[in-house]
Amino acid sequence: MFEITAEIIIAITAVYGAVVSTLSIILRWLDKRKKIEVKTGYGLPTSQAPSPGATPPYLKDETIYLTIKAINKGNQVVNLSDVGLRLPNGARIRPEFSNFTGYSDGLPYELKPKSSTSVFVPIGYIKSTLKDEGYPPDVKLKPYFRDEVEEEYIGEEFNLNSK
Repeated sequence: MFEITAEIIIAITAVYGAVVSTLSIILRWLDKRKKIEVKTGYGLPTSQAPSPGATPPYLKDETIYLTIKAINKGNQVVNLSDVGLRLPNGARIRPEFSNFTGYSDGLPYELKPKSSTSVFVPIGYIKSTLKDEGYPPDVKLKPYFRDEVEEEYIGEEFNLNSK
């Protein structure tokens, strides 16, 4: 019959220790990675109540905005330095600060772990920029944020006419 010796027990213990150690290193590495999700949507920005007794929502204006949202699902602070829309040919539409709202402190923006931030870009600005550059109104766009070390986080492709 098979006999368990001290050498076999030591070998099994060594293999177990190596597997646990390797898994621990991999999990720590995964935990330290940047995990930024980029989403888009449409909306009307709201503000504080304009007068006592007013009922929500309090519209700032009637302009429809594209919302580009960065969600930090990781455990690491990410310093966002750029935001915009990428065209199929690689060109970018980067709204100037005068053309969007959503950052009170501007860029770079420190996105803390388990938090999010949004940028609101007027749809009219995007459409006029596309038209001025010669793109059709149904061109596919990808929202993106970029951090200070030039790592780019890209959202799902969409076109303004189908959202």
